[in-house]
Amino acid sequence: MRVLTLLLTFVAGFTDATTFVAADKLFSAHVTGNFIVLAYDLLKGADRSAYIKLLTFPVFVLAAMLAAASDRGQHPMRLLRMEGGLLLLAALMSGLLHWGFPAAMVIVAAMAVENAFNRLYPKLTWSATTVMTGNTTTGALSFIHGFFARPRNREKLLLSKHIGIMAGVFLLGCLCGGFLAGRFGLVVVALPGVAVLLVTLKKA
Repeated sequence: MRVLTLLLTFVAGFTDATTFVAADKLFSAHVTGNFIVLAYDLLKGADRSAYIKLLTFPVFVLAAMLAAASDRGQHPMRLLRMEGGLLLLAALMSGLLHWGFPAAMVIVAAMAVENAFNRLYPKLTWSATTVMTGNTTTGALSFIHGFFARPRNREKLLLSKHIGIMAGVFLLGCLCGGFLAGRFGLVVVALPGVAVLLVTLKKA
């Protein structure tokens, strides 16, 4: 559980920062953040091409639905293999074909699959690996409820600790993804793609 949680958390931070840096400020894991970016772009006088960011939402929803539909056999690693494969496909599209925006949409689809995995198999990770805002709230509440309980609630304190670790790993993923994407572009999503596939092979 620990390895899977930290890997997926790192991957989410990595890919979100990668697309933000190398795909015109586009969020791949936190797709609703693209609404804010769109509003900002339009306020600053961006052209109509800024509206293309809205495509992330239907792509994300469709990919999540397809992930759920393909999970009839209750095989969680199948979903993660799908995520890893999509990330490798995006790297191929970007690196060899130079299809920047389509590659970014494939990365969005990969993050939708990870989000679906979190919802379908919540017991396989400490908490949701892609939404740190909600996790931070849960961690803060868990700490208060655990620390001030009499006797102290060790389970809630442990959850708070785990979420703190996840937030740090997510930040590390953001820093790595942003730095590498700034130098090499979207092709760097091959790295988390391979990592996810390796983990699924070990757990197969």
